[in-house]
Amino acid sequence: MLYINQNDYPDVSYPTNASDHESKSYKEGTIASSGCGLCSLCMVVDQLTLRKLDLIECRDLSIASQANSSDLTKLLFDLVENFGKTRFY
Repeated sequence: MLYINQNDYPDVSYPTNASDHESKSYKEGTIASSGCGLCSLCMVVDQLTLRKLDLIECRDLSIASQANSSDLTKLLFDLVENFGKTRFY
């Protein structure tokens, strides 16, 4: 079973609260400080599908879908759209 510990990524940036580019969490956010949802999502994809979702790929998709400005719901829909329903078994 895949296990990802967000604390193993203190130097990997993850700007959250993207609606406020002056906020500390946007300027200084990392996977360690704000990536629990991303880590969990990668582990869920690993367990429920035949696909691996790399943490950095997940972070980049989160930023691209603007899920880092509110919640991960946007990211979930984008994952299904990007990977196709047939990849989720």
